[in-house]
This record gives sequence, structure tokens and C-alpha cells, in this order.
Amino acid sequence: MVDWFANDKLFLRELRDGHAWQMLPTVFFALHGLEVVVPSLAVRRDVSERRAWRSSVDIRVGGWAIEVKSRRERFTSPDDYPYPTAYVDTVSGYESKPRPPLAYVLVSRPTGGMLALSVARTRGLWTVRESRDRARGITDSFYAVPKRCLVSLDALVEVLKSQ
Repeated sequence: MVDWFANDKLFLRELRDGHAWQMLPTVFFALHGLEVVVPSLAVRRDVSERRAWRSSVDIRVGGWAIEVKSRRERFTSPDDYPYPTAYVDTVSGYESKPRPPLAYVLVSRPTGGMLALSVARTRGLWTVRESRDRARGITDSFYAVPKRCLVSLDALVEVLKSQ
């Protein structure tokens, strides 16, 4: 297996796919009257530059950083999320951020369903799990959160409007 950090072809494919999926919550938030900014896309020239993207965010809603994670699992609501826990982010990815995002949005690739979790409200419940990332062909440490912490995107909209 090719090393993930040196596999530019795979990195660019995953980046392209991820950016396509981040547009779904972007449109959702905008349709709910929230100001949404999608930072301009910049792509590393070489693997040695990867640390320069530590402070990048997927979208900003009302000035708040929101991370978007697309998943290959099928779900439409917190009730039908298929596992007892949900992966939030890799430990290294989360810990490298200078400031934690306000929330994560999980998008189901098969259904387009979107769920959210508040970092501040759930951080104390996160656990670390070793897991195989089939897309990248690596085993990594991930933060996981109990399924009960997932909420609808409508609930996140209410939080954002109250900020």
C-alpha cells in the first residue's frame, strides 16, 4: 500500500470529493438565512506542505468554523445512524487545529442526509478508537462520539442563529 501522506493522486481525489460534499451543508445553511463563507480552495504542491493547512476550515457559518465530513454510511436522521458511535475526526487532524471548530457536520454520501454534533457540548464524551480507513488504506486513531450526541442540521441552525 502506498503511504497516504505521499500519495498525491489519492489525496487530490479525496480532497475533490470532500469539497463536493461540503457544498450540501453550505447551501442548507444559506437557505436558512445564515451567512456562509467557503474559504478559497488551495491545494498543496508537495506533501511537505501539509502542515500549512492545519488552520484551514471547511466552511464558516456566521463566522464560526464548521468541519464537514462525508461518510459512505447510509443515514437520514440521528435515529437511523447505523452505528452506536460516530467518528468525528482523526486525533491528529483535530489536535493540529489551532482552535476547535464549533461543530462537525456528517454527510451521508448515499442519502445526502446531514447530522451535526457540537464540539463544546460533546467533547467530554469523545473516546479514541483505532480504526482502518478503507479509502486511504491506513489505520489511524479517531475520536468517536456516542450516537446520542448527533442532532439534525435544523438543531445546529438554531444554535448558530442564537450565537
